[in-house]
Amino acid sequence: MVGASKVFEEITERGVVYTSMITGYAQVGDRLAYKAFEFARSMQKEWIDPNRVTMVSLLQATAELEALKHGRTIHGYAFRRGIGCLDEIFETSLMDMYVKCKVPTMAACIFDENVSPDLISLANGILCCDDLKYLREGKSIHGHIIRIGYELDLVATTALVDMYSMCNDLVRARQLFKVMETRDVILYNVMMSGYLQNSFAIESIDIFIEMVCIGLKPNLGSILNVLSALSQLKNVRGGRSVHGYILRHEFHMHTEVANQIVYMYARCGCLYDARTVFDRIQYKDLVSWTSMMMGYIYHGHPDEAILLFQMMKSEGLDHDSVTLISLLQASSKFGYPSLAKEVRCHSY
Repeated sequence: MVGASKVFEEITERGVVYTSMITGYAQVGDRLAYKAFEFARSMQKEWIDPNRVTMVSLLQATAELEALKHGRTIHGYAFRRGIGCLDEIFETSLMDMYVKCKVPTMAACIFDENVSPDLISLANGILCCDDLKYLREGKSIHGHIIRIGYELDLVATTALVDMYSMCNDLVRARQLFKVMETRDVILYNVMMSGYLQNSFAIESIDIFIEMVCIGLKPNLGSILNVLSALSQLKNVRGGRSVHGYILRHEFHMHTEVANQIVYMYARCGCLYDARTVFDRIQYKDLVSWTSMMMGYIYHGHPDEAILLFQMMKSEGLDHDSVTLISLLQASSKFGYPSLAKEVRCHSY
């Protein structure tokens, strides 16, 4: 955006370029979103009328900043000028803005004005049911889709599979997954997560194998899911295979992935392998340290856990209550008073 701003200053006939700058700052997000309003004010001073894209971008910036006053102003301006009337994208942006500005009643009023919500709106409704674990409401939306004759696309099917999985209805989730002819990595990941959520680790691994066999390339979510499943089963042979797959395919070793590999090896009792991976993590976070420490404790090496805990503190990484409670519980369970004393010193 710095480069874009410099080019913008050199343009004499700006016109629609204002909208490009507003959209850019709205998409950058964070606290820079306020700059979108600065360009909007400059746009007004030059008597340039905003279009629908401008208004949608300003609503996006408003939602990012939770600036309700600005959002109401944009809504009123659009209403007076007839911008975005009966436009699905604009109305969806309005609803998103009001929800993020914590005025859900206004979002509901706008939603009620849509006589016939499209499949995207219904899929978003299903995702809400997923988050809240509202199985009954999710089934109602699914039934509505069937009654009005919408053909389920990949997005809606993925949302339904996720909703049914999270609501512990794996039978329906699996049925929807199987009848979908065209599947992508996201759908496979959702099905894997569903099995993991319901403690069916073996089935989750089978889904991963099926995905790889048909030629789909796993992404970060796929790798984390299968490693989690292998950890649950303490399947070190499978874990080594996935670790090798990551290395062979030059999969970018995110800290999150490395942490899961450490956890998998530690849970399986392969402490040397766990420590080797741990030592190679360039940017260790709290999960990295905790996973390795708990591996040492649960396999009878409290002294190593103490050394690791001291090393973590010396590197300036602050512990959290979960780390301390876990270490105290483990020291109590295995009868290691030296570890308990060390942890208590850091709890004050």
